[in-house]
Amino acid sequence: GAILLMDSRHPLKEFDNLMLEWCVNSGVQTHILLTKADKLSKNQANKALFAVQKHVKNMGVSVSLFSSLKKQGINILHEQLNSMFAYETTD
Repeated sequence: GAILLMDSRHPLKEFDNLMLEWCVNSGVQTHILLTKADKLSKNQANKALFAVQKHVKNMGVSVSLFSSLKKQGINILHEQLNSMFAYETTD
């Protein structure tokens, strides 16, 4: 699997799209982390999230917001990694 990091303030730049295209064409399970979500208002972050989700709608790619500073999106990232590695937790 692949975790693609994109700045939530400037997602889907040329290099982001190249990496995304490569992952999809290679059949690699892909999750996009929109980083630095704490730098945006909640409304702006959600707009960025929805725009990227719309862009990857038919690609089988998942997307989430992430902020290491505020620990936002860590649980979603853990779930994605567990899914990619077929790891099951026993809570």
